[in-house]
Amino acid sequence: MITSIKRASSAFIPASNCRDAALLCLALTLSTVMASASEAAAIDCPLRDAPYSTESPLMDILLNPKAVAIANSHMGGTLDKLPANFASTEAPSFSAIITLQTIASMAQISRDTLGPIDEALAALPITEADRIARCARYDIDVPVFQIPEGKPRILLFEKMTGFRDGPSVEAATAALKAMAARNGWALVVTDKGGAIAPAVLQQFDAVIWNNVSGDVLTLAQRAAFKDYIENGGGYVGIHGSAGDPVYWWDWYADELIGARFIGHPRIPSSRMPALAWKKLRVE
Repeated sequence: MITSIKRASSAFIPASNCRDAALLCLALTLSTVMASASEAAAIDCPLRDAPYSTESPLMDILLNPKAVAIANSHMGGTLDKLPANFASTEAPSFSAIITLQTIASMAQISRDTLGPIDEALAALPITEADRIARCARYDIDVPVFQIPEGKPRILLFEKMTGFRDGPSVEAATAALKAMAARNGWALVVTDKGGAIAPAVLQQFDAVIWNNVSGDVLTLAQRAAFKDYIENGGGYVGIHGSAGDPVYWWDWYADELIGARFIGHPRIPSSRMPALAWKKLRVE
């Protein structure tokens, strides 16, 4: 809702008077919408221009009705039966950290089905609307921090587009704040990917990823973080920061972490997804 419109001078037009300046209001509204779309399109998210495939984030598939129709036609309508936390296209969501290949495995659908799906998905054009939708879960605004006194200076990074393990995130945040207070650390907390920029990172001795899940950095942010680490910056990853079933940034998983998550070993956590999918298949 437009509550007021700022002129080039310091005067304002109340929204109640917009009936006398309807064209101006409409023009400014359209200008704002177009600027937002243009900004989203300009974000260099890693898979912005990638062809659709069974290795795409499921979220990107779900954002395109044609891609959903292709998958459903070969997978018996499986995408229409997804649990809510798998089907959401609003981050954070499991759909950002799994693929159609993941779904096929969980639903015990033959891998032979994936070839025809890949062929049909690859034929879909990548539109500007697709690019904007894919990049909407990333951000590029660089925050300005008031860093408290103390050493070391630590950036606590908490952006999640995949699974948000709320209790773990909040417990870690509270524990680290308490540790910082006891030990005289300068701790700053952010959930903005835009913080992973050279001008920000150079102010900190280390970055802690607190249960970060999903692909959260643009290409420029990835480059900034990699450069920071390779030039002596510190890194700590907590729990879910190495727990996604699929990664689209090999350097992070294979070089920085040095391992990939393959599953929970305990029966309650490992059997629950399988049991959920068994119920879906029966129904």
